[in-house]
Amino acid sequence: MSGGEALRAEGLRVRLGRRMVIDGLDLPEMRPGEVTALIGPNGAGKSTLIRALARLAPCEGRVFLGDLDLLQQSAAAHARLTGYMPQAVQSGAALTVLEAVVTALRAVPDGDRSDPVMRAHAALERLGIAGLAQSRLDRLSGGQRQMASLAQAMVRGPRILLLDEPTSALDPGRQFEVMQAVQALVRESGIIAVVVLHDLELSLRWADRIVLMQAGAALASGAPEDVVTPEALGQAYGIDARIERCSRGLLHVHADGVLARHG
Repeated sequence: MSGGEALRAEGLRVRLGRRMVIDGLDLPEMRPGEVTALIGPNGAGKSTLIRALARLAPCEGRVFLGDLDLLQQSAAAHARLTGYMPQAVQSGAALTVLEAVVTALRAVPDGDRSDPVMRAHAALERLGIAGLAQSRLDRLSGGQRQMASLAQAMVRGPRILLLDEPTSALDPGRQFEVMQAVQALVRESGIIAVVVLHDLELSLRWADRIVLMQAGAALASGAPEDVVTPEALGQAYGIDARIERCSRGLLHVHADGVLARHG
């Protein structure tokens, strides 16, 4: 497989209990070296979708990396191609950051005979957190735990990085730090990142492509300026919003109120 193969999905269906959360969802190509953000209101199916892509939620349909159908691969083969970072990062483990990253590396053998400790150190170096290697997870700040979890997700060198709300419960400075690290990793490694984000400003700042979801369907997808529009935000979130560029050319959302039909 070449390094330029895109990720796409066709006809995804995910049922949780008796409820069909996602029914017949198609996702356009998500390209190597780019960050694709999944946005949408609560209950839109964003986290369910990313868990399905990680094969942590049962789903039907087809998910392709190039011509390879990921849902038809063995669990081990799928795990070697994907790295997943959950929404809730465990804080109670007594492991050090280095031990946690080595454990993640050893969980799925990939045939690489190089020293796992050296590979783990390299992952921490790449994210700029080598100084935390001997720190215990249960003594880290929220932002530091998020960065350690990101190191666990990317240490095997996956082709696809799946991140479920990596900035949840972080202050603005830590949010910037985490998303900057994700973008740099994606650009340098040429991998595909799919990120669930609640914050519209973060998605506009860091995503190359955006998929706006509503009720388990893709309401719109494409470049940020084409997806995050007043009309789309009104339909998805029920808000009266303006999209404007600041002096640096960055897009920002200004919500002026709730639309009457949602009041």
